[in-house]
Amino acid sequence: MVRRGEKMDDALRAMRALWTMEPPEHHGPSASFSNVVAYPRPIQRPMPPVVIGGQSPAAMRRAITMGNGWYGFGLTLEQTKQHIASLKRVGEQHERPAELGELEITVTPVGRFDKRSVETYAAAGVHRLVVLPRHEATQARRHDPVPLDDILRNVEAVRQIVVGAVD
Repeated sequence: MVRRGEKMDDALRAMRALWTMEPPEHHGPSASFSNVVAYPRPIQRPMPPVVIGGQSPAAMRRAITMGNGWYGFGLTLEQTKQHIASLKRVGEQHERPAELGELEITVTPVGRFDKRSVETYAAAGVHRLVVLPRHEATQARRHDPVPLDDILRNVEAVRQIVVGAVD
């Protein structure tokens, strides 16, 4: 899609205007409005967190300059460390608005998932792990359907791992 990054940046600016301005106004290359009524507004003030996913240079820049967080899906620990290093380099090249606060890192890990790996992701700078219904799933099998009973067993297994990691 031509200019999709530009359109995404404009859409984020338009959403922020709708959520924070009274009355909302935005004039960009993809969206333009003024004097609109936009209700209900988000309960979180000034707005809900915006988490940017993606591994492209544009996604990394967008996370640093426009996002409250960055999300990496299906990453090993080594891949996660590489992406966090990339985010730090991008942060040196692009100013992060102070109102965004610290960039929160969320990752869906693949591979080994135990107390040590949880601690290692945290030490690498990850704030939050989002676990697959089968945390042991390989990269190729991460989208396979999972029966509810397996999901519930996995939730309990993850709870036990995480409780052990934060004790």
